[in-house]
Amino acid sequence: MHTVAHEPLVVLVLDKDDRLDAHVARWSERLRARLFGASLDRQLASGQSPDSSVALAVRARMLMAADARASLAAAFGRLAAPWNDQSRRTHLATPSRSLARARRELTTLSARLASDPVSVRGVAQARVLLGDGGGPLYHPRREDDLQVAAQTILDALDPWPV
Repeated sequence: MHTVAHEPLVVLVLDKDDRLDAHVARWSERLRARLFGASLDRQLASGQSPDSSVALAVRARMLMAADARASLAAAFGRLAAPWNDQSRRTHLATPSRSLARARRELTTLSARLASDPVSVRGVAQARVLLGDGGGPLYHPRREDDLQVAAQTILDALDPWPV
């Protein structure tokens, strides 16, 4: 999220009486949300409510920013694109069979991340998938692990699940 340092960032956080309270995030809280982004992403991905703490609320705002979602969408789009040049594949440890099996879900995921509305939980899950070096993107145990993970994220992106 590209915000000017002096531009206020207001987030909603539950107070001690479980009422939403507007909070103006200090620069130190914004910095903390960036520095501890991976940990906060995992909390949001697991279903922790963004309004349960200032750090989670600030991180959720960062994840939901249009430029952050566009960057995520582009990353999944690149993963879904057919690779004609064998050399492009060498920098990524993802088995090509897993990518091929998940191509449809990754393409849909790319498009869905770029559209509105989406849930912060699903966006956080997408970030976690890209950053988890031991996860199904880089080390699938079965050929369909990445496909299943991408479908799970697609389901989580729905802001109004049935």
